Amino acid sequence: GFVGGQVSVPIWLGGKINAANRAARINERTAEEQGNQTRNALISELVERYFGLALAMQVVEVRRQVVDGVRRHLEDAVALEKNGMIAQSERLYVEFKMAEAERELANAELQAQTIASALNSTLGQDNAWQPVTSMFIVDRVEEVAYYQDLAQDRNPLLNQVSLKRQLAEEGVRAQRADFLPQVAAIGGGSFYNYQVAGLVPAGRWAWGSTIKIFDGLNREYKYSAAKQTVKQVEVLEMKAGKDIAVLIEKLYNQMNNYANQMKSIDASLAFAEEYLKAKNAAFLEGMSSSSDLVDAELNLAKVRTERMQTAYNYDVALAKLLEAAGISDEFISYLHRTDARPIHFDKE
Repeated sequence: GFVGGQVSVPIWLGGKINAANRAARINERTAEEQGNQTRNALISELVERYFGLALAMQVVEVRRQVVDGVRRHLEDAVALEKNGMIAQSERLYVEFKMAEAERELANAELQAQTIASALNSTLGQDNAWQPVTSMFIVDRVEEVAYYQDLAQDRNPLLNQVSLKRQLAEEGVRAQRADFLPQVAAIGGGSFYNYQVAGLVPAGRWAWGSTIKIFDGLNREYKYSAAKQTVKQVEVLEMKAGKDIAVLIEKLYNQMNNYANQMKSIDASLAFAEEYLKAKNAAFLEGMSSSSDLVDAELNLAKVRTERMQTAYNYDVALAKLLEAAGISDEFISYLHRTDARPIHFDKE
């Protein structure tokens, strides 16, 4: 008896080894792009929840001012009713609006608490976060083509599709290698023998090549399937590029729409403030009803809330636009631009 071993060292396998190595590197890059995609999505989520908390806190402030304003109107209504200047129904209407304003304030505070919890979840910490950065609108941004061009190179999803196409091409090369001869060096020897020392050689090496002549068309089918996979991925890559371009155009138009809305809202805000002052003066002189005064107060709160909501929508659309373009890290630079205007519930 004897104990021996054999070693086979591939020298050339028709390019299959190189294709496998390139495929491994492509998989590594794909994992990196997946990480970039997740990171960009988290930045957009952070923007949405951070400014969502800023919005909620300003809504709370607006609702608190409404409560204070209606309370003053109620005190005035009580005094005017005692002097016989208004009917009891006028005072009851203000009391009704007072209860409604207090209920909306409580709802706004609960909403702010909920968004604060969501922000803590995104940040992975349990702290009482207070936003220090105001919502903003940038007066001028680059053209839509600028973001579409960036997306072709930096969008992680498009890069993953491109890498998937490259991986499919390496699959074609690997399948094509089966049609070529394979060269290998083979060595072996005896490590231990019992009574056969003269019959078993101590060691030997040889090299040779093999080539498959016929395997039932199995290679042809696999090669054809690999080429078809490349075509499918190419179609997917083209469609994904168009979809991202359309998404960027949609988000860009939404941003411009919100910026244009802010101009008309600012005009409405100025009118609502002056209208409330006029109605308050008329009410104290007995020339306006309490319902008109309270409605003017609520209309001002509505315009202020709409102003903040528009700024929030703009910032979220900007974050998603930068995510689609693959440049989420540049969101802070937009905040620090010279033409970036901070937005509060009242005009600066």
